[in-house]
Amino acid sequence: MFSAITAMTRSFLWILFVPTIFGHVALIYPTARYPPLDFLDTARTLGPCGMPKPTNPIYTDFVVGESYNLSWTSSHLLHKGGVRINLLDASGNKIKQIYPENGEWHVNNDLTVPVVFEVGCDGCVLQIERQALEYGPSYIFRSCADINVVGTVSDENERICSGNGVFRSENDGCNCYKGFAGPACQYRVDCQTDSECGVNGKCVESPHSAIKRSCFCAFGFFGANCETEFKNEEKQDLCFNFENLVDTQPPRFEKHGLFDPNCYSKQDLNGQDFIFSRVVGADVEIILDFNTTGWVAIGWRPVDLDTICRLFPDLGVQSRRYRQIHDHRESGFVKSAFDAPLHPMDCVDMVSATVIDGRSKIQDMYSRDRSTPLLDKYFDGEFSLTAGFAVERDGRTIFMFRRNIREIEPSDHPLGPGKIFGIYAKSLDGNDDFYYHGSKNRGTTVFEFVQKEKMANNGPLVFFKDSDSKEKTMETVQVSTEIRTEQVKVESTTISTTETTTNLPVSLETEKPTTTVSLLENSIFETNSNELSSNTVNSRILTLAIFVFPFILPLLVQ
Repeated sequence: MFSAITAMTRSFLWILFVPTIFGHVALIYPTARYPPLDFLDTARTLGPCGMPKPTNPIYTDFVVGESYNLSWTSSHLLHKGGVRINLLDASGNKIKQIYPENGEWHVNNDLTVPVVFEVGCDGCVLQIERQALEYGPSYIFRSCADINVVGTVSDENERICSGNGVFRSENDGCNCYKGFAGPACQYRVDCQTDSECGVNGKCVESPHSAIKRSCFCAFGFFGANCETEFKNEEKQDLCFNFENLVDTQPPRFEKHGLFDPNCYSKQDLNGQDFIFSRVVGADVEIILDFNTTGWVAIGWRPVDLDTICRLFPDLGVQSRRYRQIHDHRESGFVKSAFDAPLHPMDCVDMVSATVIDGRSKIQDMYSRDRSTPLLDKYFDGEFSLTAGFAVERDGRTIFMFRRNIREIEPSDHPLGPGKIFGIYAKSLDGNDDFYYHGSKNRGTTVFEFVQKEKMANNGPLVFFKDSDSKEKTMETVQVSTEIRTEQVKVESTTISTTETTTNLPVSLETEKPTTTVSLLENSIFETNSNELSSNTVNSRILTLAIFVFPFILPLLVQ
């Protein structure tokens, strides 16, 4: 019955083959526990998985006696050692090592291995371990998936298709939902053909990414499917060449024929890589001008952000009452790691860009820890950039993006006003795959994209986008650190903020304003349901109220 699935799985091996041993690890098939982080090591996270078992696990079903190709992704080229795969019971106790069967470590350049499950196993755990011997003989990365091994499978079974499709016996295989592909619907994809990538876009294979096929967009287009085009409405704005890649009036766009550096504040990162920025209304426009023909990225977070940010995302391991205790076990960290000062990669809002054959892929991401950053959509966030352009010129990658200064949701940090902690990185060797960048092509710094005196009193707080890709915003009025009681009605749900003055650490080197006015403008929630899903609004506003407001809002209103 599963011969077709087995044959199709083998046909996907070429996607996963790479010419070197990788480190870091996150299962792809079966689906790793949420979120699929790849830096869950034995030194900082709790065993046996590094990620706690959720109250309601998402299971993948396997059938006894059938052959499967288990697969994983990895984003580090330099770690030493091998991998092994274990079957654990529901309590996390090891039942047996299923690969290699001799009990040794598998040292090879594969990111996939064949296995056959010989006996049934209900509510079990598949664990992959990856050595990093340069850190010690017992230093291991791991990733887990919750699985069932069953005797038979029936139609309409989603678990046999990774929860991303439905099994059909007449086809002897899975019918995948949109956004997934593979014999068991185990691969995330943004596209399958070029036609899904907008005007002149191209669907490109990304073998080292958690998303196996993604769109690369023509100049001026961006988004997962190149669905958004930025049109500059300020015709007198002659700072950036929005219309074409040729400077028709040299030397107006002095830098690479793309922008006029005199319009921007410039920050020299290391003598080779530069960041330019300017405020445009409620947005900040940022340009990365980096010495590489590979990917580029920057990230930021508030200075002195509390380590409690490690509790995001909510992994759903206990009741809300338990979560209010803020126990380190809730996020999978050992106590010493949870209490430790933040690593530069911890709790960071990030954006990146890659250019291939004149087309670009621009990503809005979040980094919980030292794992490979994940797209905001993994965290119920939005792609919140309002403009995005990226090209390669003169052996350099130039990436421009705009974003709302105040933008704040669980996976987004505001870009000002005042000083914020920053990180930057670029490709190790000019490669376009977004993986580990080495120690020389990264750094930390302090950004100040928006000075307090240049910050407008009014502006959008949250970015929304409807089906026509028009921006929806939650408007702010003049705000302060004193929050008065305001009731914000969302359909039948009412969120009430309490009157309080917070004493959380404040990173901005400015005095707090004394003016006190209402926090949110209620009218935003009167949006027509045809324009914006009320469920989406409810979910995001509730998340903001529960998690973000208590910890991040004081940093917003400086």
